[in-house]
Amino acid sequence: MSDDTDYYTKWTETIDIPYLYKQDHTILIRDTHRRGMSIAQLEELGKLVELVLEEHNELKDKYDPNITISKDNINLYHINDMFILPFTQHEPGETPFSFVELIAENGNPFASWFVSHWWG
Repeated sequence: MSDDTDYYTKWTETIDIPYLYKQDHTILIRDTHRRGMSIAQLEELGKLVELVLEEHNELKDKYDPNITISKDNINLYHINDMFILPFTQHEPGETPFSFVELIAENGNPFASWFVSHWWG
């Protein structure tokens, strides 16, 4: 694994982080099964991912530096490392929050369906 790959720092040097992903407006959603994303929220993340990959076509997979990340091979592990984890980092003593709590807006509709995953 390449230790010097800091995707977030590389792309945020040239692309402004949209307000939607800034931490000054998180909304607490206590029930995890209510932390659903709308299609529109997912599409907004997709637009940011595409923009980053268009501007930074040199980003390498941190587990295999022979692979350049592109819109054809990006996966949830890349998105997690490049966007979700950096956007949801918090200082010690601050309340942790999920990605959905970051992007939720007042009146954010609760999900009709909840699909979970396992990283194991």
